[in-house]
Order: sequence, then C-alpha cells, then structure tokens
Amino acid sequence: MTNKEIAQALGIKEETAKCHRKNVLRKLGLRGKSDLRRLLRLLD
Repeated sequence: MTNKEIAQALGIKEETAKCHRKNVLRKLGLRGKSDLRRLLRLLD
C-alpha cells in the first residue's frame, strides 16, 4: 500500500502515514520497503 492509501484507510494525513511507516521500519531494524517485503516473504 502507498502512504496515500494507508492515510485514506485510516483517516489521517498522508504525511502522518509516512511518519508512522518510517517509525515502524526503524523499530524493526529495516532500511526500507524492500527490506520489509523480504521480511514479509520470510514470515509467510
């Protein structure tokens, strides 16, 4: 999902969704979306 799609689904601003996504990635020790995709594939 894009930040825009996440924001619309949650009823928040796109910038807020971007910030939350960045914080989640940081807390998981991931550098970006590609790392997140790899992690999700491993967990599937």
